[in-house]
Amino acid sequence: PIMLMDCAPYMDIIGTLTAANRLPMDLAEHSASFLQVETIDVNEVAVTRASSTRGDFPLSSVIGNDDGTWWISAEGTMKNGRGEEFIEFSLSPDGTARRCSYIGISIPPLPQGPLSVRRFRVDWSYDGQEWITGCRRYTMETMDMAGMQSFKLERPIDAAKARLVCLTNAYAREQDRRGRGGSSPFQCVGLFFVRWK
Repeated sequence: PIMLMDCAPYMDIIGTLTAANRLPMDLAEHSASFLQVETIDVNEVAVTRASSTRGDFPLSSVIGNDDGTWWISAEGTMKNGRGEEFIEFSLSPDGTARRCSYIGISIPPLPQGPLSVRRFRVDWSYDGQEWITGCRRYTMETMDMAGMQSFKLERPIDAAKARLVCLTNAYAREQDRRGRGGSSPFQCVGLFFVRWK
């Protein structure tokens, strides 16, 4: 069985609980089951909310496969193409933690996609109330290409909810690379769809 991150291996837990006749085997196994976590089932992932949306399509479209639908944050939410707009996902239908190792994002490349998310971060929560900010190790950058782009998390996360936090759009990031930072006419961010695995 897969155990929660930073947890002792399953057999070590069973051994400790049954040593010196502390617990019967069936009770030890039942106790250890509370420390197990399942991997994500992509069919159970749901979009729960976004920090903002322009409203072109339902939020659920970001877990579909249609390049003809998208999510774009509300106008003005990414000042000069930078900010922290997010889409929040439930990783299981019953709110239990799931193991996540990868995220995939599909965006339109430039010149069609100046709003496309470029730099992003993954945040996560066990209960949807207290959030762990992904920091540098969980901050990644899309490439200027069509199709699904997969990103392996530096270390898997165990979470009931996860957020894709968009930090810059493609136009702003290109301006930064050319040493032209500053203002941007594109004040929002977007993408086609997202996959968690």
